[in-house]
Amino acid sequence: MYGKAVVFLVSIASISARTTNMLLETEMPPSCYGKSYCFEKTEKYPQKLIDNIIAKLDPPVVEGEGGMSIAHRDDQDAEHGCERRVIFEPIFEILDKDSNVRYVVQSDRFTQKIRTEACVHPGRITSANWASHAAYLEKSHIQDYNISCVEKRIDYSFLALSLDGNSLEDVDVQGGVPVCCSCRISKL
Repeated sequence: MYGKAVVFLVSIASISARTTNMLLETEMPPSCYGKSYCFEKTEKYPQKLIDNIIAKLDPPVVEGEGGMSIAHRDDQDAEHGCERRVIFEPIFEILDKDSNVRYVVQSDRFTQKIRTEACVHPGRITSANWASHAAYLEKSHIQDYNISCVEKRIDYSFLALSLDGNSLEDVDVQGGVPVCCSCRISKL
């Protein structure tokens, strides 16, 4: 009897160690390299593990369309000098403050979305890169002004799978999430 219990406990510890190693050795998908968040759901996303943890929560996660949404802003189509990419989709992976890739909890019963707005071409606009901004700016503007596309980021935390894969926890996104791309202009 004791021999079977020991084998069972060793088996559980081995599975837990493999899960922890799998979660610690995760990298961002290639499409998300250099970012602190990722909208892509890869094959490695531990959907069954997350669904099992959510199913055991007490109190249970309530299904429905609760919460609030700020998916659209009045200035969304405004031309202000900087091209921007606006996305309002679930985020599946983030980098935490220690640079670990973490799986954000997403399921049929629990969805986390944030409206992101990133500059397509962040940084100073010069004569060398002006062509990518031609739809918004006249070339003569860069001769008289210092013009830059700048992202505003906010600190944000998501409910994510713990590194050991046994629970859920709030995790801050490294460097925050971009929520605004603005054009900064100053006289040269």
